[in-house]
Amino acid sequence: MAANFAVMIVLARLIGPEGFGLVAYAAIFVVFLVNFLNFGLGEAIIQREDVEDLHMHTAFWAVLVIGLLLTVVAQGLAYAAGAVLDKPLLTPVMQALSISIIIGAFRTVPDAVLRRNMQFKSFALRDLASALIAGAAGVALALLGAGVWSLVAQRVCANLIRMVLLWHASRYRPARQFSFTHLKHLAAFGVNIFGVRLVSFFSQYADSLLIGYYLGDAFLGYYTISMRIIRLMLGLLVQTFNRVALSAFSRIQSDLDRVRRAVYSATDASAAAGFPAFLGVAALAPELIEIMAGPEWDTAVPVLRILCFFGLLACAFSANNSVMQGLGKPSWTLLLRVINLVIGVIGFFLVMLWGMGRLDMTDLLIAVAGVFTGRVYLLAPVQVALMRRLTKMQLSTYFRQFVGPLVAALVSMGAALAIRSRLVGSMTPHAIVAIVLPIMVVIYYALVYPMSPFVRRQSAGLLRMARNRLGGAAE
Repeated sequence: MAANFAVMIVLARLIGPEGFGLVAYAAIFVVFLVNFLNFGLGEAIIQREDVEDLHMHTAFWAVLVIGLLLTVVAQGLAYAAGAVLDKPLLTPVMQALSISIIIGAFRTVPDAVLRRNMQFKSFALRDLASALIAGAAGVALALLGAGVWSLVAQRVCANLIRMVLLWHASRYRPARQFSFTHLKHLAAFGVNIFGVRLVSFFSQYADSLLIGYYLGDAFLGYYTISMRIIRLMLGLLVQTFNRVALSAFSRIQSDLDRVRRAVYSATDASAAAGFPAFLGVAALAPELIEIMAGPEWDTAVPVLRILCFFGLLACAFSANNSVMQGLGKPSWTLLLRVINLVIGVIGFFLVMLWGMGRLDMTDLLIAVAGVFTGRVYLLAPVQVALMRRLTKMQLSTYFRQFVGPLVAALVSMGAALAIRSRLVGSMTPHAIVAIVLPIMVVIYYALVYPMSPFVRRQSAGLLRMARNRLGGAAE
């Protein structure tokens, strides 16, 4: 994830907001089609207690056929989108990006088999290798003047490399076998996952789709880089847990006591790591954007600050979807996504109706970011209520996991803003970050240590590791 982040920042500097926004807009249509790719069959393989080889072979061939059809559909959709939206370059960019659909078809079943068997070691190496190789290709093309095509090449190459490395890591190999009966077995669970994915797509990308259409590519570029920073942070903070979570909760679904303990532990860990990270980025957003992307991206600063509060709650609730799916309630996740989508779309159009003529484009973008962040807080009580009903958890114990990290993070953020206000104008962005960030870390750690079991466990583990290494060196 760190490699992906570095590549994104370099390409943002080289290509600029408008080109960045155009590729992001084209990618939305391709991602939409990808949602139809496996119909939740991969998740069904992971969740099902008894999986036969025929289940896997059937899923592989079904997904491959669907992938071929979707790739063809994408070519025609690209022409329609370019003509309707009056964006001629959108058509060839979409057509090139659609290659990722068929690549994804080859990845679905091997990926599901590795996740089911909890063989997660290869994922980090695969992601790192694909990010470095594809990133190098994208940056080289950008330096040669390829513009938006450098972003396209980087995306497609990354997917291709992941697929090749995945097949190398997986022992699964498809046989020429297919069973409609076994397909029905998987589809019975997968249909809910498919529904969740489809609604999740609109919930996740409706903001970008509407911003690109109404505000244009440049403002979509500002919004996209802000959201990419948030999602990359979420990936770094909770990706490892999310990869194992569905398999883990599926295996212990009959033991609610273990489920509750796992939820408390996951919540403490994600809050302790996520709260200071997102509030720290919010405090130092002006300096971070200038350092990473350059002054031409300064419109993204207020957007990033608002979206940090989306990231904060998303990190805190990162276990919820896996718990609901692992305990056989994917329909609950679907319900939450539908409500989330409806609130977001209604909020967007209310902002546009009220803001057009009153606000400039930058303020409209900020208002839209506020709407799409605010909806997750409106739904937070519903999520907590569903989790309580499903796991029978104690709310006092659950909320106790949040209190310490939140208080410590807010205090450290306040200190950071106070110190930053005295340094702005007299020091460079690099110097401000170098001074403020360590102070934030020290304040946060001093406050959170007595309140977070996760922080204490990690501190004790690091201390033991240091003692062992020092003892080994002394010998």
